[in-house]
Amino acid sequence: MMKAIVLSLSQKDKVREVIVSILGLSFKFFSLFFKVEKGMFFFESFDGRAISDSPYELYKQLSKRVDAKFVWSSQAKSKQANIIIEEGVFFVKPNSLKYFYYLAKSEYIISNSRMSYFFSKKSDQYYIQCWHGTPLKKIGCDIKKATNSLVSHNAIDLAYITEGKIIDVFISPSSYATSCFISSFALKKEKILELGYPRNDVLVNNSKDSSFIHTIKSRLGIPLSNRVILYAPTYRDYDVDSHGKYNFNNFLCSDDFCSSFSENVTLLIRGHYFTETISNHRKFIDVSQYNNIADLYLISDVLITDYSSVFFDFAILNRPIYFYLPDLEQYEVNTRGFYIKVPDDLPGFSTSNPLELAKKILSDNFETVDHSCFNNTYNPYEDGQSTKRCCDYLLTLGKED
Repeated sequence: MMKAIVLSLSQKDKVREVIVSILGLSFKFFSLFFKVEKGMFFFESFDGRAISDSPYELYKQLSKRVDAKFVWSSQAKSKQANIIIEEGVFFVKPNSLKYFYYLAKSEYIISNSRMSYFFSKKSDQYYIQCWHGTPLKKIGCDIKKATNSLVSHNAIDLAYITEGKIIDVFISPSSYATSCFISSFALKKEKILELGYPRNDVLVNNSKDSSFIHTIKSRLGIPLSNRVILYAPTYRDYDVDSHGKYNFNNFLCSDDFCSSFSENVTLLIRGHYFTETISNHRKFIDVSQYNNIADLYLISDVLITDYSSVFFDFAILNRPIYFYLPDLEQYEVNTRGFYIKVPDDLPGFSTSNPLELAKKILSDNFETVDHSCFNNTYNPYEDGQSTKRCCDYLLTLGKED
């Protein structure tokens, strides 16, 4: 399969491949000068854009259980002091010299997105992939047509296959997700562990903790008695600006939608981490830069999304989920396709009309719903103990050596 992909690469892809190969060999040569340090952990979340998600949950528990060196890849030093207060944690900027130095020395490398193209794993290192969600949109080798405006179809295949080869452990939340990961990364099944996502423990353990929820609301300036609607759409593969950044617009900024809700309802909007800015806020509070999306789930009575996978996690809370799909036909034609039928298999009401959406939310009166059937399929391991299970397993790696 790899040979077929390489042969089909375009001229531009081949140039990229040569550059990546040279840089990869350079890192491999560079790393030979540094011996792997036993018990050193390297964490990266969303390519270093945040200190969050499953890598952060694993870090918090590991830092309490083992005496080790911890390194975080982070693009924003200003955020570090507010999130990680423990002493002795090293912070490195992604793709800096220190980044590659610690990457070469760490025994355990934990990430929720693909690592740098330049990374070459040593035989005495362990690479643990947490991934950042249950797939709805097809990813990697499962994409059958070229839809991405920034990178070719063949280059995507090559990147995912390369990643799949160096992964030692791939943490999965369900057999459904496992099937997606095996095909999209060309993974061997024995590399996957179905343990649940560590990041979702907080949804199970804190869903009824009013003090915790009030703290988050206060932090965001939301009245404690207000109902909260979270709108979390994804980006469009085909919609980029002149700088190669994914565009994002608030599709629910219409008067029909916004004027339907009283001052007792707070509207939040959360953009995808690929997008840079959000325009057309209207009555929405932009929470795209808030570090931990799980906190936003906990304070929200309702989730509105489109083709994002956020609804898989939100379903754990048994709260209403709505799907606003104003461009479904265009999206299906111009993007990667889905693993399930949209909208038929989605766990909630869907529409392309903003006024109809608002009326449906109000008529449902923010009542809780039963997502147990959906969760049995897509979230069977989310019992609040996923972090412990993952850490228990990770600490056995290398013990037999």
